[in-house]
Amino acid sequence: MLKYLNYSRCPGNGFYTYSAFIIAA
Repeated sequence: MLKYLNYSRCPGNGFYTYSAFIIAA
C-alpha cells in the first residue's frame, strides 16, 4: 500500500494508483 501512496505523488499515475489501490484492497 505504501508503494501506491508513493506513486500517487505523480499526477500521471493518479488514476492508475486509485484503481490499483482498490484492486489491492
